[in-house]
Amino acid sequence: MREVYKVVAIKDKKRLSAMAHLGLPDKLIIRHPAKRWVKPKVGKIFCFDTLPNALALTTNALEFEIWRCKAKGIRTITTSIELFDLTHIRNFMDVVIEFWAGIKSIEALCRLDPLLSGVPKGTLVARTIKLEQRVYSTEQN
Repeated sequence: MREVYKVVAIKDKKRLSAMAHLGLPDKLIIRHPAKRWVKPKVGKIFCFDTLPNALALTTNALEFEIWRCKAKGIRTITTSIELFDLTHIRNFMDVVIEFWAGIKSIEALCRLDPLLSGVPKGTLVARTIKLEQRVYSTEQN
């Protein structure tokens, strides 16, 4: 278990995956209640090694919080493709194809959207995570 930092979007008074503001399909959005362990339905959970690296992902234009967390099954990643376990690829691609019709592979998706081919500095992925303490909120700043 390790301490990490998680950026969460605040939408309709719920803590959700940071990417919820982009209109991702519901199957890919994770709810993050405080003090409870959560696991994604597909893939892994994005988190960060330090608070400054997590802050780089936020914008005051949208409502975000950053939480100090406990996480299990952590590893460092350099591309979004690494987020997905091979056992979850088919499940993920079903959702992606539904959302971005016509895309046949994760590699093809990354070629279409350069944001998916790289990740911010200090990005980690975790198998499971628990929000412990809020350390930043765009609402406060």
